Amino acid sequence: MNKVVYRNLGANCGERMMYIRSTDIESKNWVSLLMSFPDEALYHMTKGRKIVIEDRCNKAHGKVQRIFCPAFSDFLRALSGVATQHKSLQAHVRFALNAYSNVPALRRKYDFFKSRLRSYHVRGRTIKMKVEPSVW
Repeated sequence: MNKVVYRNLGANCGERMMYIRSTDIESKNWVSLLMSFPDEALYHMTKGRKIVIEDRCNKAHGKVQRIFCPAFSDFLRALSGVATQHKSLQAHVRFALNAYSNVPALRRKYDFFKSRLRSYHVRGRTIKMKVEPSVW
């Protein structure tokens, strides 16, 4: 098993879940986003497994896929001293590093895993859904 699939709790169900809120992505609330990423997923990354986050959205590529996953991967790379890959998301990475520096609970969580990581691969997969009409 080289990849582990998590489903975003907003509109999915499955064996492994996480809850990444698009409003947290929009507002760059990386304290909440970093806390939401499961320790189990970080453990799988220490074993060299790739993490896939499946999300449902009314667009072809949702915020989890376009913004969170590449920025989170770059955050982990920056923590480990590896070159980042997504220059357009540097503002998000700076907010994530700032959250890591200022919140002791986040530092403890990520310090435990950062030297053990063998994979920085976090990828999003968007399942496009039809927009349902409002009943209001």
